[in-house]
Amino acid sequence: MALKPNDGETFLKEVDDELRREQITTFFTRYGWWIIAGVVLVLGAVGGWLWWSGRQAAARESAGETLVAVVDQVEAGNQGITAAQPQINALAGNDIEGYRAAALFSRANGQARSGNARAAIATLRQIGDDQGLDQVYRDAAQIRRSQLEFDSLQPQEVIRRL
Repeated sequence: MALKPNDGETFLKEVDDELRREQITTFFTRYGWWIIAGVVLVLGAVGGWLWWSGRQAAARESAGETLVAVVDQVEAGNQGITAAQPQINALAGNDIEGYRAAALFSRANGQARSGNARAAIATLRQIGDDQGLDQVYRDAAQIRRSQLEFDSLQPQEVIRRL
């Protein structure tokens, strides 16, 4: 024989379900627009971040291609160095420190190859004094500058620099 459900429990369950439904409806009526606005804001922020990140990657890629072209032109000799100067100057003003340092080193190497050691030393001094560059780049510039000035330096000065 089947047991008859308790009418009191059924009634309490229906009242409880209706109370929860009313609380959820009240919550979404009160905070629904804020939730939707928050979701839209988060999606907009994520989309903006992805766009900015892609744009930064494209800028790094462009700077890398320019640097490869500069290195190829500098390797070509004096005429290549002259032709590469506008690109080197553009990279030297770049916000990405690695490309900026590479451009300045390319400028100094080109100046040294063309026989203008004084300009190369000045460029290397500029690299060494640039606090926006990592210490590794500044130390490398100091070593290269000491190499170019080696014949005119006192032994103690060479030791102090190295």
